[in-house]
Amino acid sequence: MALFAALLGWGHNRHYHRGMLAFNRGEFETAAGEFETALAEVRDPNDPDWSLARVYAAEARARLGLACFHAGRDADAEAHFTRALEENPSFPDLRYWRARIRVRAGRTAEAMADLDSALADQPRYLEAWLLLATCRAEQGDADGAAAALDRALALGFELPAGLARAAAGGWTRADWARLAPEVPRTASAAAGLPAPVDHALERYHHGDLDGAIAELSRAVEERPSYADLRCRLAGILVEAGRPGEALHHLESALRVNPRYLEARLLAARARLERGESAAAVASLEAALEHYPDYPDLHFWLGLARFRAGDFSGALAPLERAVELNRQFARAQRLLGLIYHALGRPGQALRAVRRGLTRDRDLPDAALQHARLLLAVGDGAGAEHELTRAVAAQPDYPDLHLALGRARRAHGALEEAAAAYRAALRLRPGYAAAALELAGVELALGRFAAAEEALARVVADHPDWPDAQALLGRTRLLRGDAAGAEGPLREAIGRHPRLAAARADLGWALLAQGRTAEADAEFAAALELAPLHALPRQQLEWRELLRTRRDERA
Repeated sequence: MALFAALLGWGHNRHYHRGMLAFNRGEFETAAGEFETALAEVRDPNDPDWSLARVYAAEARARLGLACFHAGRDADAEAHFTRALEENPSFPDLRYWRARIRVRAGRTAEAMADLDSALADQPRYLEAWLLLATCRAEQGDADGAAAALDRALALGFELPAGLARAAAGGWTRADWARLAPEVPRTASAAAGLPAPVDHALERYHHGDLDGAIAELSRAVEERPSYADLRCRLAGILVEAGRPGEALHHLESALRVNPRYLEARLLAARARLERGESAAAVASLEAALEHYPDYPDLHFWLGLARFRAGDFSGALAPLERAVELNRQFARAQRLLGLIYHALGRPGQALRAVRRGLTRDRDLPDAALQHARLLLAVGDGAGAEHELTRAVAAQPDYPDLHLALGRARRAHGALEEAAAAYRAALRLRPGYAAAALELAGVELALGRFAAAEEALARVVADHPDWPDAQALLGRTRLLRGDAAGAEGPLREAIGRHPRLAAARADLGWALLAQGRTAEADAEFAAALELAPLHALPRQQLEWRELLRTRRDERA
C-alpha cells in the first residue's frame, strides 16, 4: 500500500508554493514565473504538482493578458494569452479573448481558428458564436455567419433593436458587427470568471475546503453552463472526500461539453474513490474510443483495472501508455508493480529501470523507482541507480537521504551515515536525515553522536514521538537513566501505544530504583506488544523473586 500511495502521491514543489503566494497576493507576473519554473522542474505530466502548476500558470497569464487588453496593450495581451494556451490548451475563454485581439488587428482567419477551438471545447459559448458570426460575415461567408447566428439565438441571444433574423441576408458588415460590439477599455482585469472563483482560490490555499466549495458552488449557480467551473468544483469535492457530489457536477459538465477530457479523467478518479472500479473502467474505455492516442487515458484505464483486481487486463493499456509516451514515469512504475504482482520479476525490474533511465535527471522519479527496486528485492540495484542519480543531481538532499536508506537496508551502515551527512550538509535543518543518521550512529555504538543529532531534532520538532523515544533510548544506553525518562515520557504522552518507548521507560525507572513504576511500564508494553521478550523476562524475574520471598516468609 505504501508503494501504491507513492504512485499517486501529491507533493508540492517549492516554486509551486511561491507561485501560489504571489497568485493570492495578485502578483500575477511573479506567480506565472514561479509556476513555469515548477513545470520545468517537475516535467512529468502525470505529477499532480505539474497539473496544478499548469492550470495556475495559465490563469496567471490570463490575468496578465486581460489587464493588458483592457489597458490597450494588445501585443502584450496576445503574448500572455498565447503563453497561457501553450500551458493549458483547453481554456476557451482565452481563445475568445485572443480572437478579439486578432479581429481588431484585421487577422480574421486566425481569429476564426481560435473561435473554432473555443467552441469545440465549450459548444454553448454564446459570445464566441456571436464573434464567429461577425468574422464569417467579414470574410463574405453569409451562410456560415447565419449558421453561427442561429446557434447564438438557440442559446437565448436577443438581436439588437432594428435587426431581424429574416433579414440577415441583407445585413451590412456594420450590422453584423453589432452582434459583438467592441469591449470598452476599462481598468478591470477580471479573467471572465465570477468573483467567487477568486474567493474560492483564496480559501482553498488557506486550507478551507468547505469555504472553497461554497464559493465555487455560488459561481456554478451564477453560470451553470460553464463546464470548467463545475470541473473545478468537482476537483475540490473529490479532495474533500465527497466523490458522489463531484460526479454530479462532472456529469453535468460532460453534458455541456462531451469532449471535456479533464472532466472525464476526474470522473474516473471520483469513481475509483467511491470504489466503483468497474464503472471507472467502462467510462475510460468509452473515452478511449474518442481519444485512442492519449496516454493519460491508457494509464488511468490500467490503474482502474489494477484497482478492480484485473492485473492481467491492466497490462495492455499501461504498455500502450508507455509506448505513446516513453517519458511516462508513473505508468512505468505501475507497470513494474503489476509485473511484480504477476510473478514476473525480470520484466518488473526492466520496467522500473526503463523509467529511471528515461527520467534519470528527475530526482522524484529516481526516488520512486528506487523504492520499487527495493520492493522487488534488488537493494543493490536501488543503491546503484541512486548513486547515478546523485552523480547527476549532487545538490538534491532527498537523493542523498534515499541513498542512505538503501545502504542502511542492506547493512552498509558507515556508507549510509555518509549519505545522511551529505543530505544534512545540503540542508542543515533536514530533520528526517538527522533522525535516520542518529539511528545509524546508535546501531554503530556511537551514542554521543546519536544523542547530539537527536537533541537537535527534538529541539526543532518536540512533537515527534519517534525522535523523543530514540533520544530516550540513546540516553539510556549511555547510562543516563534520569535523562532518558523525560523524552520517553514525552513520546508516550504523544503516542500512548508506543510499546518500545514504554519498555525503555521501564528500564530507565528500574535503573533509578523505582521498581513498582518500572513493572507498570513493562506490563503496559507487554499488553501493547505481547511478543516483546525483555519486559516479559523482567516481569517473570520479578515474580520469581516475590514468590521466593513469600516462600521464605
